Amino acid sequence: MTPKISIIVPMYNVEKYLAKCLDSLLNQTHQNLDIVLVDDGSSDKTLEIANEYHLKDSRITVIHTDNYGVSHARNTGMKHASGEFILFIDSDDFIKENLVEVLLTYAQKNNADVAVGRIIGTTAADFEFDDCFLPAYEVWNNEQALQEMLRTGKTSMYPVSKLIRRDLISNIEFDLNLKLAEDAVFITQMYLKRDFTTVFVDEILYAYFQRQGSATKSPDLTYVFDTKIAYKYITSALAQKYPSLTPELVNRKNWANLEVYDKIAAYGDITSLEARELESEIKKSYGQICKDPLFTIGRKLALTLLFLSRGMYQRVVKRKKEV
Repeated sequence: MTPKISIIVPMYNVEKYLAKCLDSLLNQTHQNLDIVLVDDGSSDKTLEIANEYHLKDSRITVIHTDNYGVSHARNTGMKHASGEFILFIDSDDFIKENLVEVLLTYAQKNNADVAVGRIIGTTAADFEFDDCFLPAYEVWNNEQALQEMLRTGKTSMYPVSKLIRRDLISNIEFDLNLKLAEDAVFITQMYLKRDFTTVFVDEILYAYFQRQGSATKSPDLTYVFDTKIAYKYITSALAQKYPSLTPELVNRKNWANLEVYDKIAAYGDITSLEARELESEIKKSYGQICKDPLFTIGRKLALTLLFLSRGMYQRVVKRKKEV
């Protein structure tokens, strides 16, 4: 019997995208699946669509909760998962038909507890994956895996497109107090739990559908500082165990500060006390950022503009966000 894979899909008001996501799961070449759909209090037809798919395929379980957020939905899904491995999928995304087979094959071949595939962002609903035969792969220890995720070139701190052995995360939960970057905290805690092997498969297996209104695109600033809070924890926790990751951790700290500040500049009050305090912190890190090869020339030039005029910087950020 091939291993059972649990796929956890948190859902909230995704009636336009859910069918494509679920079709990509049901069409997997690896068929021994436990698909757990968790509806997070949707007000559209998301739950109705999910129930229709449940009636068509017994591998699908549908759970409905009140609107507590994506972390609660993922935690609920993990409690109901029965597979040897867990795979997280966002309900507006879709995956290549052999994602599970490929990641499981490389995990077994390398005795890995985590197998990672590449992600591609797309705005095209008709996006199609390229064929790939015998993709290159790399085997990482925890320190190497964290370095690659922090650098974000090959993979990232997102939980999606990662096949994870279930017992590795059996006592870890997504933080309910964070609405942004909670997934990065979860991945960090996973890598701090024990030493294990991660295999990275150099093939695009997961399509991240870039739509307006998702948690990462929305201009709602209620929880904007969660990103800064999350990466403050991450940098502190990882620096203690992996001091060699200092360059990457400094980069992520500065990236988080800029990410928060740019959202405020684009959608909020850049003259607020919190924004001005953050601006001061960013300016103190100017030297670090300019020397950091992980930041683009454009990012560094834009930051230089902040020293000349806060208003000019804000206009540049707003224009970029509109693109």
